[in-house]
Formats: sequence, C-alpha cells, structure tokens
Amino acid sequence: MKQTLALHSATVVERADQGGFCVIALHAPGVAVLAQPGQFIEVLPPHESGEFFLPRPMSIMLAEPATGNVHFAFKEVGRGTRRLAALRIGDRVRTFGPLGRGWSIPEANQTLLLVGGGVGFPPLYFQAWKQISDGGSRSSPVFIIGARSGSELLYVDRIRALNVEVEIATDDGSRGFHGSAVELMEEILERRNEVEWRVQACGPTPMLAALARAVSERGLSAEVSLETPMACGVGACMGCAVPLDPEGTLKDKLAILCEQGPVYDAAEPDWPALMQQVRPASADQGQERSVELSTEFAGIEMANPVVLASGTFGYGAEYGRVIDLDRVGAVITKSVSEKPRIGNPAPRIRELPTGMLNAIGLQNVGVDRFIQEKLPLFDGLSTRLIVNVVGHDEDEYLRVLDRLAGHSRIDGIELNLSCPNVEGGMRIATDPATIERVVHAARECCDFPLIVKLTPNVTDIASVARAAEAGGADAISLINTLVGMAIDLDTRRPWISRGTAGYSGPGVKPVALAMTWLVTQAVSIPVLGGGGIGTAEDACEFLVAGASAVSIGTTSFVDPGAAIRIADGIAKWLRGQGCRSVTEVVGTLRSWPGAAGA
Repeated sequence: MKQTLALHSATVVERADQGGFCVIALHAPGVAVLAQPGQFIEVLPPHESGEFFLPRPMSIMLAEPATGNVHFAFKEVGRGTRRLAALRIGDRVRTFGPLGRGWSIPEANQTLLLVGGGVGFPPLYFQAWKQISDGGSRSSPVFIIGARSGSELLYVDRIRALNVEVEIATDDGSRGFHGSAVELMEEILERRNEVEWRVQACGPTPMLAALARAVSERGLSAEVSLETPMACGVGACMGCAVPLDPEGTLKDKLAILCEQGPVYDAAEPDWPALMQQVRPASADQGQERSVELSTEFAGIEMANPVVLASGTFGYGAEYGRVIDLDRVGAVITKSVSEKPRIGNPAPRIRELPTGMLNAIGLQNVGVDRFIQEKLPLFDGLSTRLIVNVVGHDEDEYLRVLDRLAGHSRIDGIELNLSCPNVEGGMRIATDPATIERVVHAARECCDFPLIVKLTPNVTDIASVARAAEAGGADAISLINTLVGMAIDLDTRRPWISRGTAGYSGPGVKPVALAMTWLVTQAVSIPVLGGGGIGTAEDACEFLVAGASAVSIGTTSFVDPGAAIRIADGIAKWLRGQGCRSVTEVVGTLRSWPGAAGA
C-alpha cells in the first residue's frame, strides 16, 4: 500500500496568540510536502502516562514545503485545546496527516470568493495563499471575514498581507459591513454579478447552512468545510459521521468526514439534521437571577440536591471539621452493620490514572456505637442525615433497622445491597426476586424513607431497580462501585489484598450516567445518581438524565469541599439556562431525531 500520510513527532517552531486564538507551527516536513488546502492534521495533546486524550483534528492554515513547517490555528475551548495552547517553542507533539479531501481548484475563468465566519478562516487562508503563490492568470481571491464585532476579528492584517481583497462584516456594524458574512456575500454577488465566482466557505454550521441556501437560490454552487467530533482521522472508527442526502439522490446517507470531507459541495449536507447538532448559546449567567436549589428527595426536604456518598465521607464528623456540612443537601454515613467489623486486610486502596480501587470491607463501629458516638455529632446541624445499613443476610438488615428505629435525628435509610468488597456482598444485589423480598421486609419494619443502593455489576439494572420499587423502596441510589483489579508486575500479586476491589472515580462516570438514565426510565420513584462526579457540569448531566439528586463520592478525597463547589456550580449553570429551580431540569434529556441506538 502506498504511503500517503506522514507520522511525526513534530517540534513546535512558532507560536503566537491573539484574542484567545492560538497559532502554532510544527516542523513536520513529511506533512508539509503533501498537504493541500482544505485538508487537516491530527495532533495529539500532550499528556501524562495513563491520561486519555484523542487526537484533535486541526485544519491546516499553511503548509510550507520549503521549510517543512505546518501551521494550524485554534481557539481554546476544552481540555485538549487547553493542553495544545500550553505548548511552547521546542516542545514536541505527535501528529500525522495530511488527512481528508480539500478544496477544489478554481477554473481559469473563476474568481475565488472565500467566506470565513468566526474562527473559520484557517483552511481558507491556506487556499488563498496557495492560489497567490501558484500565480497564473486567475483573478486574486476575495476574502470575506465575518465576526460578531470588530474586537473579535482575527488575523485581518495577515490575510491582507497575501495581497487579496479583504471584505469585513460584523453583526453589530462596529467594523465594515453591518450584517453577517453571508449577507455581505449576497451583496457582493448582486453588485458584481458579471464575475464568475467560485464560493468556498468555512465557519459555524448556521452560517454555512444560510450560505448554502443563498447560493442555491442564485443557481450557484459552493463548497463548505464541515467539522464534527472525530477520533481516528482515517476512517477506521467511523465516528465522524455527517448526514447527507437531503433530496434522497446520493448513495450514502451518512458520510465519514475524515475520508470524504471535510470539504463538501454545499448541496450535499442534510442541513436540517446538521442544525440539530448545533449547541445553543448559554443565557446570561449573571448573579442577579435567584435560583431555588432546595428539593424533596424520597420525602426528605433538602437544601440542595447534592449528597455526600456513603463510604467517602466517614460518619460526617471527620470532614465536618473541614467544611460546613449545612451547605450540602445530605450526608450518607459509612455502612453500619449489627456488630463492629474490622474490614479487609491491607493493602486496601490503589490509585489509578482514572480513579481508585478500594476494598475496605465495610469496616465500621457497629450500630450500638454508631447510635451512642456518631449520631450525636449531627445535633445542631440542619443537613439531612441518611444512614447506610448493611447486613450479611436479610435478618441482619432487619436487626440493624430495628435498632435505628425511633431516632429522630435520622432522616432516611440507604439500604446497601451491593458492596463488592466482602464475601457474598453481591449475593442479594444481583437477584431481582431476592431484592424484592429483602426490600419488602425492610419496608415492613422501617418508618424512615427507604433508599435502595444498587450494584452496577449486573446485566439488567432496570429489572433490579423495578424489583426494589416493587418491594416498597422510596428511592433508588446509583451506582455502587464497579468490580476492578490492578496487578503489581514486580510481585505478580494484586495491588489489593483480596484481589478484586471496587472501582470508582472519573472513569466510571459514563457507566453511572447511563445506568441512572436507564433506571429513571424504568421506575416511578426518584433516583439518587452518582459515580465519577467531579464538577458541577458532571452533576448537571445526572440531573438532566433524570436523577432527582446527585451523590459526590471519590472526588471528596481530592477536594473535601467539592460538594459545596458543585452545589454552587449547579446554581450557576441553572442561571445560565434561565431556570428558577433545580427541579426544572430533572429528566429533561432530549433524544436525537430518528435515533435508534448504536
């Protein structure tokens, strides 16, 4: 197979910033000699061993075969581009390319009309540079640069330095034409209708959709450069699908952008489908709008929907010396059994790149000492107290519940049916019939709101949740830890004494979020969702997925004040969404039109 791509450990040779925009030049001669305008490269953000980053596709702004340098430009919008923006001259990154299908070459009688909106100028800059550099009899390109305001215009002088005609459009009229880049294009097409134009455009999807409509109405053709989330860059993963064929005339309904794009004829994309993917702009996030965070969960009135998860906050008093517990909705205690338990032998925990393993083994002081020593610590606090109850068998659960009965400081019970770190810990948790029976028995002897904590280590979490509801649960708690393992290669022993352990932390969030959504679709009782939550955005995802409250676990080890930070962040996000209450967003997940699963 002929090699048409170059893989480089490339060196940063130039770097510049302008208005939050970063331009980087890499010395990658194999890419530079092959690249054509409109193509892109994949750049892997710098990262430590164990961190996971996908390569970032970057439109080629300029490729110089003579120097071997390849330039790309981007705006810092996420963790990957944040890492790339931190690159300095002399740093090295892995890159490969050039990738994709680029711009067509205009005919000798055509004039290029390049339309760049927002941060869409880089691939158009390369096209203009190439046309000027190649010379010939073609007319010089006309380059439209559009932005919301004059302060957001980027690299105007650099584009003018190409000796092309530059036209500026700003939405607010602060510079150049008062209107959008597409409106300016229409004005030019009308005013200079004698010119044989070749329109090529890059920018936000709404702009490109409007441009496609405008040129179609005039009987003209155009090319547009699209973008979509991407992984491999070579068509192997097939993740970067772009909807095509609005009129039903093309063979393929979905195109793989990295192979067949990013440049398309403007008539090819299914623009209504692409517009469904456009993220709405956030509303004003000012502090003047009040937001009601208080909520009711399983009959428990809480100041906010943020709950400190069992097993990660001790009995509450340990971290109560560090943070104000009254600023969280509820605290769920460590598991409480009938008799004291000493737990598993050491080693019990292991840090991982994406979380941690633990096999504490339900070590606790037993229910009698809990009542005598731990329960009084919550006197004078307004935060809600939920006691996590564990038992080796059904009878032990009932005996613990009986001892806790009548204690007014307790606001609820979390029935732990799902610990993976003790012998037989999941025997009850994986059988729906057993769950229903145990929950029913607990319901008969428990007057507190009863929250049932389920394991994710099952094939059908929805059927397990329905069994708990049928048994009389007031709410479901998700998720307990996943079964995990790590091995010390020097000793060839597990890092955890009992072999397997419970895996928690950021890595479990996608699993926890999916299970939360599945369970909220399957039951009519509220769900406490958690697993891998480290930010307010994480928590808000669980709320949108259907959780009525969220639990903060492993991240408290990293930041004991995380729950308070997350509660404040939820309020900020709600303000940005124009919401008055947290209950407005619970269960508001929207499906993609026509989505039918993977």
